[in-house]
Amino acid sequence: MFQSLSAIWSHPVGRVVVGAAAVLILVSCISVQLAPRPRVRVVATPFSTTVEIDHPDAQQKRPSAPDPALLAVATSATPADLAIGGDALSLSKVLGRLSASVAAVSEPARYNHALHVAIIDAPPAPIGSPTPRITLDLKNAGDAAVLLIGEGPTIWSLRNVDASQKGKLAIEAPASFDVENAPAGLLAGFKSEAFGHGETTSSGDYAAAASADRNRRFCSALRRWASLYRLPFTELGIWILKNPAEIKVSKNGLSTTDWPQSRAMDAQRKCDPRVELRPSIESNRNIRSVPLSGLLR
Repeated sequence: MFQSLSAIWSHPVGRVVVGAAAVLILVSCISVQLAPRPRVRVVATPFSTTVEIDHPDAQQKRPSAPDPALLAVATSATPADLAIGGDALSLSKVLGRLSASVAAVSEPARYNHALHVAIIDAPPAPIGSPTPRITLDLKNAGDAAVLLIGEGPTIWSLRNVDASQKGKLAIEAPASFDVENAPAGLLAGFKSEAFGHGETTSSGDYAAAASADRNRRFCSALRRWASLYRLPFTELGIWILKNPAEIKVSKNGLSTTDWPQSRAMDAQRKCDPRVELRPSIESNRNIRSVPLSGLLR
């Protein structure tokens, strides 16, 4: 091999070829060192984050996957819902925090043996006015849980909450809401149109006794929650709370700061099959119901 190289080098043409090859290798190394490096820039928007790579030849964009909570809020929340948080990004963080507070699917039934249904009889606050704030006192809840059914945006402030309480609170409303001071596992679940969960029941559905469709939607929601807690539907009691500032939960029922509340009626009476099976008097429409397994957890 060395003899062959010596023979090539001894020839004038061979020396030219070897020299040219050496120059090409040197130039290639210098070009690699001096080549402009791509510049990476991260561009954040309220709905996504994009990584932009600036290259001399071309620009390549790699959009990241959108945040599911932000996407749900951006496509479902109304201007009135933004009373919670102030904007879509902040409301999506509320949704994420609530989801992190949901108990394991078996815990609501394991830790609770009664479910009180609270109908919040309060008109939604006008856009731009302070968001209603209601205190929920769980000191004497015992093994009872509460299902809050509302209408407009609401901030729930918890009092006397124990970290050992699991699945103690369920919420369903078309509008947005927030739960302050909720420890992990306190929520049995929640459902809201503002959070992208599809059509929900509301306190207005309970009041609309003449509407078969709205009554059916209300009763279907109660049955889903009763199923989560593994309670007979006949044991659910309904309380009507008008403009409450505070709700106290006990094993036997619900009360407000002003006076004890009497049970309005049993769920079984409200949802008598003879009432639910009446022909619809509203326009024919598809009532979408999201099963509890489909709620964000």
